[in-house]
Amino acid sequence: MEIHSLSYEFSQHFRNITATDLNLSNSRLPNKQDLQCLADMSPITAGLDFGKLWSIKMFDAWCNLPKGILTDNFVDLGNYDECFAINKAISIPVFSTSVATVYATKDLCLNHTWYLAVDMQLYILSPIFLLSLYRWGKKAAAGIFVFMLLLSACLFSTMMTDKYFIHLEYGIISNNVQRKIYYATHTHAAPWLIGVLFGYFLHVNRNKNFQLNRIKICLGWIVSLALMFTCIFALYPYAKLTSPSLSILKQSSYYTFTRIAWPLSLCWVVFACMKGYGSLANSFLSAPIWQPLSKISYSAYIFHVFIVQINGRRARTNTYFSDYDMMLRFWGTFGFTLLLCYAIYCTTEAPIALLLGMLMPKRKTTPKSTVPEETKTESIPQLNKVAETETIPEIENLEEQSEANQKKRVEEL
Repeated sequence: MEIHSLSYEFSQHFRNITATDLNLSNSRLPNKQDLQCLADMSPITAGLDFGKLWSIKMFDAWCNLPKGILTDNFVDLGNYDECFAINKAISIPVFSTSVATVYATKDLCLNHTWYLAVDMQLYILSPIFLLSLYRWGKKAAAGIFVFMLLLSACLFSTMMTDKYFIHLEYGIISNNVQRKIYYATHTHAAPWLIGVLFGYFLHVNRNKNFQLNRIKICLGWIVSLALMFTCIFALYPYAKLTSPSLSILKQSSYYTFTRIAWPLSLCWVVFACMKGYGSLANSFLSAPIWQPLSKISYSAYIFHVFIVQINGRRARTNTYFSDYDMMLRFWGTFGFTLLLCYAIYCTTEAPIALLLGMLMPKRKTTPKSTVPEETKTESIPQLNKVAETETIPEIENLEEQSEANQKKRVEEL
């Protein structure tokens, strides 16, 4: 069997393309996208028929048969510079992908900012839960816990009923599935409610001293780390291209329980560091090096995507993926992101924060004394006695000095 390049096979197949070759069913007419595709292919096929150089260059620049098919390489980028240098005024379809997100809008300027909408909506709803905890205490905590379980059950049943598969071998999720099970606010409310309950627990027991022995401390860290590693590495054997795909039941169970296991593991880390059981973890997390990074964390979240897109769109050839190459790409992206965000922080965030600090009135807080009133009333007469006993010798010394001064004046006269 003779293997030709993809551009050659493509030109032979679509040389005399018509509307019937689009395999359109008889039940519908060609839509706008079908007609646009046909209109875009017509000048290219016509140029190939007449041997136009620009059309030959375009097919030559298009992707060829990729090398390494047996090693799971199915991508070939073609010759970017040759394709970009073709000077021919033809209409090329522009493929735009709009990500449908939360309940507000389907179009996003920046795709990764869906989390800002989720975080803002949960922030608006937070007074409802806080006031409930303040008014009813443990009863409200029990209700929030049941509500969290219901949200987790909703996510599980949605994936099971609608058959929302996650293609782990390709590392992608369709836009519709991602909008339903990832971008939606209620799917992130369950771990957020776990954090609310944990904050209420810390507030109620803020003055309580927890005495934990070494066995309980080690058990807590082992369980916490086990939950973290399970959430991260449980699906690693199934992420390979040749691995068998998971059933919808296993995928739904993993996707649901990881949203509970991960925040629970973080709760133990926070609790252990607050109560003095953090050891090396507390020293690492409270290191001063994180303070300057925390000031530019929001800018890094917003603007890191530009560095990633620049690195992706400047590719001219296929990329060889290895651990070392991925580390080079990560640290390069991380370093340029820090430089960009530091400049943005100095020119935007810091001046605005300083301006707001100057405009907002500062409240002067008077320190409250921690001494009880009974001890104050009891200490008043004691202080008076001490003052009296201390002032008596001082008065006697002043009288002796005045008498000595008078004697000197008399002798001088």
